[in-house]
Amino acid sequence: PFAHNNLGTLLARAGDYDAAAAHFVEAVRINPRYALALANLANCYLRKGQEYEAFRVFRDALRLMPDEDPKRPIIQEVVDQLAAAGAGDAPTP
Repeated sequence: PFAHNNLGTLLARAGDYDAAAAHFVEAVRINPRYALALANLANCYLRKGQEYEAFRVFRDALRLMPDEDPKRPIIQEVVDQLAAAGAGDAPTP
């Protein structure tokens, strides 16, 4: 899963969020408890304007992250901001 996460990170830095997301999804498929890949996937969703998906996946990443993870407060802040903006509400069909 690490190779997929690394490749996804490079693609995201290049602005190819669709391709990056595909690699993050594959990393999580291989290891469903890979919190960093989940957070990276959520960031791709956020960059693509998919706030509900970003909120949901960031929240899943937080559930898996240890309390001492230095990324945790940053991700929690993003989740809180998305929730305040209503992104935690399910999209209407």
